[in-house]
Amino acid sequence: MAPKPAKNAKITTKKVLMDATLSKISGGASFDSLSLREVAKSSGVVPSAFYRHFKGMDELGLALIEESFNTFNTILLELTHSASRGEQNSSELISAYVDNLTNNVKQLRFLISEYFNGSFQLKAWVKKELQILQSKIATEIALIYSNKNLNADDLNLLSEMFVQISIIMAKKVLDQMQEDSSEPDAQSQKNEELVYSLGRQLRILLLGVQHWESDR
Repeated sequence: MAPKPAKNAKITTKKVLMDATLSKISGGASFDSLSLREVAKSSGVVPSAFYRHFKGMDELGLALIEESFNTFNTILLELTHSASRGEQNSSELISAYVDNLTNNVKQLRFLISEYFNGSFQLKAWVKKELQILQSKIATEIALIYSNKNLNADDLNLLSEMFVQISIIMAKKVLDQMQEDSSEPDAQSQKNEELVYSLGRQLRILLLGVQHWESDR
């Protein structure tokens, strides 16, 4: 029974290191500017403890990217499925997506920061995760619109548009939270406006799909 506490402690320390890094970034620091010693100090551990979890800062960055995408991917894929089928719960899922962004602002700020301004390596990892997500969305759309026989180029373009709309929406959520951080009512109202706007964008996009014919 002795190994269990050690395993739990290891998991906890790893999480503390990741959370401390996200807090630093949320406070205005860029990931690229952070040092291993700075992260360890903020986490309350010695630098040698860092190496028991990560080989270096790049591996920590990759772990943060994977964790952050896991936070958002499921709800986004559910939203794609529901919106593409024109299901009644699409508005609820759009609202859940915006709430998910709002409730995970540290991960959101990290991904947006690395997507637009990150180092070459981290930006490449973010883009790779986006490509994986894009591929899953393309597969989902192909199944839903199987009667349209959309070709691969059009499916990739459509899934890319879904992802880009989601990124723009995420950036808007982040900007609004910074503007209205001390006014919860203003934040709630603007979130409702974002839900309405995202719903319209997706409906317009999918209306186009219904009338689109791929080149053969």
